[in-house]
Amino acid sequence: MKLTIAIIAALSVAGCTNNLEPADVGDAGTTAVAIGLGAVEVGGLGALPGGVVPLAALAGKNVIRTQIEEGNMSPEDARTATIAMDGFGWLGTCNNTAVILGIIGVINPLTVGQTLTVGVACALASVASAEVTDDD
Repeated sequence: MKLTIAIIAALSVAGCTNNLEPADVGDAGTTAVAIGLGAVEVGGLGALPGGVVPLAALAGKNVIRTQIEEGNMSPEDARTATIAMDGFGWLGTCNNTAVILGIIGVINPLTVGQTLTVGVACALASVASAEVTDDD
């Protein structure tokens, strides 16, 4: 039940805005699933109760993306913020997916270092992709 509530809440918040990107929703959704399966948040929001983490993260990301969309940042700051948020979103999504796969037995459970390595690889791919897109 906890898992269902966390997923519904995270997706409901995500549906209330058009400013969120796939990395944002992926991170929040996989965080909700992982917490619902018994994982513990290790990111900066770890002190919050588990079910609040994905909601707080989505709210914060929405505020920043709204500032970017409304032109309240310089183009350079907006680009930097977008690349950072996308990179961290994909880091979280991939890390959380590795954690989930370990919990449900699809793969052997991984250490925090191993799951973060998977996440960092996704983040670097996201940043590299942004660099290529900007050069075109």
